[in-house]
Amino acid sequence: MKETRSLNDEIRQERKKGLEGKPFSYRVKYFAEYYKWYVLGGLLVILIIVSIVRTMLNHKESALCVAMVDANFEVDYEGFIHDYEIESGLEDGYEMTMDSTYATMTDGSGYLDMSSQEKLFVTIAGGQTDLVIAPAPAFERMAQSAYVKDLREVLSEEELDKYADRILIADVPNDPDDPNSGTTKVYAGIDISDAAKVKDGKWYIFVEDPVYCGICATSANEQRAVDFINYLW
Repeated sequence: MKETRSLNDEIRQERKKGLEGKPFSYRVKYFAEYYKWYVLGGLLVILIIVSIVRTMLNHKESALCVAMVDANFEVDYEGFIHDYEIESGLEDGYEMTMDSTYATMTDGSGYLDMSSQEKLFVTIAGGQTDLVIAPAPAFERMAQSAYVKDLREVLSEEELDKYADRILIADVPNDPDDPNSGTTKVYAGIDISDAAKVKDGKWYIFVEDPVYCGICATSANEQRAVDFINYLW
């Protein structure tokens, strides 16, 4: 250790002697050449710390995430989100998102295209999506795949009566892998085609089929999801 320290001291002394009598511009150039990597490294560390702190300060928890299948992609949903967050009294630090990038295949089968199918499966499995809105063919397929909750589990008796004529009742297989397992009737979704916010916002202006909204099976924001459905009218 002493030998190493002595060698470092000698190197510093040699560099100090080399700078003696040199003009200021030379000293600046020497500093820039010799210490630039130390300075850049320090700045990089500072930038990383600032970025992490900024991300932490700006991060918001998801209050509600809505997946929209075959929605009008020309609509600016940010205006609706802004109004909803204010009118619903959403707490600071929480945000709502609406993802209108989901699409079905062009053959009219109602099946989601591959990327949409994978994305929706992952986000629902991970509990990241709370509501799904889709035209009847696609929604019915998702209901049969147990993507959505039975609305009888989350809606009040008053709300069930209110939406009685709009509820889609789907026959969901008891065991998807066993065709002989029978089915169970599930209150899968609510027809929101003529809901004021949907019509005025032109969300599904190009869709002729009824449009349904359901609460995802893994949603941890059930009450907010119910409030969202009620808000559409």
